Amino acid sequence: RVPAPAVTVVVLTRGERSTWDRALRSVAAQDYDGEIQILLVCDHCDAPSCELPTPVQSVRIDLPEDVTIARVAKLRDMAIRLVSTPLLCFLDDDNWWDINHLTMLFTSMEKFGAPAAHSWRCVHGEGETTFDGSYFPWLERGTPDERRQYQACVYNGIVTPGEAVVRDT
Repeated sequence: RVPAPAVTVVVLTRGERSTWDRALRSVAAQDYDGEIQILLVCDHCDAPSCELPTPVQSVRIDLPEDVTIARVAKLRDMAIRLVSTPLLCFLDDDNWWDINHLTMLFTSMEKFGAPAAHSWRCVHGEGETTFDGSYFPWLERGTPDERRQYQACVYNGIVTPGEAVVRDT
């Protein structure tokens, strides 16, 4: 078996969500055999404090506030330039990983000889309830905007009713 290479996990945050520490803790808890580095990219905020067994490097980036649609892409692009490990992962500050997430991705890359791997998201609601695929989880349920977004996601295969997975296109 190939030794697991070092990986940097980039977490973007504005410091506004109460879930960012859970995201970081899920990275620190990985069962991955290789070295894990965490880079917290703080968008217009200072790095929040969180005690972890894994050191966290943080960087503050202050993009102009008028950068809206492409903001996340620009921040990720800037973060990539700060990474020196062979592997790189992104994790949103309102998401978290199962303990074997990085191992699963690396095993998949190794098995198929792939230079990259991608995983779909299994979505959980408030209080750890599992998303059932019957609504758009990032807007208020039942509103016209939420229903429109949901129908578009179903039409494009991003969401399947009855499944907790949200696919990227």
